[in-house]
Amino acid sequence: MPRTPLDATTETVLQAHARGGPLSPAAVTFLLRRYTDTGRDDLRPVVEAGLTAGLDEIDLVTDPCVRCEWLSALNEAAGISDDERLALKVAASLASAIDALERLVGRSYEPGYGLEGGTFADHARSALALLAAFDVTGRLPYSMLAEELLQFARRQWWQEDRGAFDGDLRANAVAARVMCGLEILRQDPQYAEAAVVGHDTRYARDVRRVLDAIAGERACDSDAAAEYGLALLDWFALTSHPPMDRPSLLPALQNVATRLRIDSIRATSEAASGHPTSCCSAADLIAALFFAEMRFDPQDPHHPGSDRFILSKGHAAPILYAAWAEAGAFDRAELLQLRQLGSNLEGHPTPRLPFVDVATGSLGQGICAAVGCALNARRINSGYRTYCL
Repeated sequence: MPRTPLDATTETVLQAHARGGPLSPAAVTFLLRRYTDTGRDDLRPVVEAGLTAGLDEIDLVTDPCVRCEWLSALNEAAGISDDERLALKVAASLASAIDALERLVGRSYEPGYGLEGGTFADHARSALALLAAFDVTGRLPYSMLAEELLQFARRQWWQEDRGAFDGDLRANAVAARVMCGLEILRQDPQYAEAAVVGHDTRYARDVRRVLDAIAGERACDSDAAAEYGLALLDWFALTSHPPMDRPSLLPALQNVATRLRIDSIRATSEAASGHPTSCCSAADLIAALFFAEMRFDPQDPHHPGSDRFILSKGHAAPILYAAWAEAGAFDRAELLQLRQLGSNLEGHPTPRLPFVDVATGSLGQGICAAVGCALNARRINSGYRTYCL
């Protein structure tokens, strides 16, 4: 029996191929990555057959989005294969595939209004094709237009109560792949500086919500299963960080600690009360924990897998608020509302804030709560870690 969603998805795609069904570019890409990750011998001939078919299919298919998907699949395979046909076909088909995509988008795209008459699935597929075009060519307008289409789709079809788009599993999986790709690009300082990117976007949080929402749905075909599998792999790539070179982090962490001290002093000065020295003495520890050790999503502090942090010396609340602002949980300007009437940033942290699990202030109280949190992780067999200062 399959042990994970990826195992189950792999079997679904393989069974469809065994029944004689053609492999889509998504299916070929998914099986290629699974073969690269697992080395399963039964995957290699299927991947080779799919790529061989793709060498012909890319010039025969009339759908520009599918052509770009094949372009992406062949290009990815060319990077790890000795088969020279792959790179040659990518070079030969690049111009015509991109031109076809540009004509498709040019006919129906209206700035601010998305694709005229297009469904959610149309917007998601077009955005994915544009990202594929960017990956191969490096042209910024493609990725920026992909983001604009995704933003329009979110305004039109996002269902907040469901945590996903108003569409089927396949369309949501495609959208999740687009969001993963855009989030990875936004984390590249050079890209963020050169491109015009959307503001107030929470792609990482939205991807996780989409994947959670569609996890229980059954893929109606192997293409939908492959798109879901690729969305999972893209999500894992987004959230899996390589081992850190800790010595190289020190200058960055020192800069973070300096900003935390400045923000704490500004907040307490504006409030004309508080404990700035208690905050400043904790800045280095807070910077190291929050930005080099702890695992959490600032846009979803309540996620069950997030690490817990309890500030036992609650009178140093301004440094806690500064850290969460630095992480992106809220705007740094809100720090100046410390201890103001009606502000959630009270003199001591309270669970009114989504990133505070325990109200603290009485010295020594926090360690008791932290022990309880740690014991709970053991009880429910969770991997979250608990930190207490």
